[in-house]
Amino acid sequence: MSFYTSLTGLNAAKAELGIVSNNIANVGTIGFKKARAEFGDIFATSPLQNASGSIGQGVLLKGVAQEFSQGNVAFSQNSLDMAIQGQGFFVLKPNLTSNQSVFTRNGSFRVNNDRYVVDSSGQFVQVFPVNDDGSVVATGLSSAKSLQLPSTAGLPRASSKIDLGVNLPADAEIIPQQEKYTSGAAVYRFDRNDPNTFNRSTSITVFDSLGNPSIATIYYVKVSNATVEDPSNKWQTYIYVGDREIKPALLNAKTDKGENLYIDKFGQQTTDPTEFDPTFNAGSPHPLYYLNDQTT
Repeated sequence: MSFYTSLTGLNAAKAELGIVSNNIANVGTIGFKKARAEFGDIFATSPLQNASGSIGQGVLLKGVAQEFSQGNVAFSQNSLDMAIQGQGFFVLKPNLTSNQSVFTRNGSFRVNNDRYVVDSSGQFVQVFPVNDDGSVVATGLSSAKSLQLPSTAGLPRASSKIDLGVNLPADAEIIPQQEKYTSGAAVYRFDRNDPNTFNRSTSITVFDSLGNPSIATIYYVKVSNATVEDPSNKWQTYIYVGDREIKPALLNAKTDKGENLYIDKFGQQTTDPTEFDPTFNAGSPHPLYYLNDQTT
């Protein structure tokens, strides 16, 4: 009997190793749910036996439980790959006419030959219907529709605005100011090919008027630390699209009606450029400019 009890322990350990091995083998499987072995003690009992005096007869694999927990979210090159942060599932249907819904955390999707968004098994992604302004008009599984991409395509449009959020380290060191001389004047050097002349950089894809992509790279150079008087760290940015630097430009500020704005001698904004002469008439209004960092 002792040999049998020990053998159940070996079998249980073998089963657990198999489950752990399967977890490791699926470490790269999208939407995989980790499994856990659950064991129980074996008792040989009868209705007339006192359970408190029973000796266990070994261990038994009672079942394999799946763990539902938030996994790591990784970026991919497929624009249709999606992930859910927190609770929830993607809803799929085996075919276009099926009333059966399938739930999954696997957000790896693609487009089939009929322009429907499907998973790797060909099951159809379900979405709620929306109106022209994107508002949901119906909810519930019975209202869900298979997602199909339209066959029409619009004209390409050049990138005109970039919303970029970055987190720069407050303890970054100030880049030493390396001087170079041009026509006798000392200027501080920045070289995007020399990582010693900037602290950080980030890139984003932009498009021209023909829809051709280009890589815009923003370089960050720390120029001063925060002080008691000014609690902000100061950074200088340099922007390159390909090999071309995008330099800031001063543009005339305008009203909502398109009229040029000026600053009068009292510091007030005005649209009246009466007798503007910045050299000989200091009392006349001066043009108001704003800095456009995205203009060549």
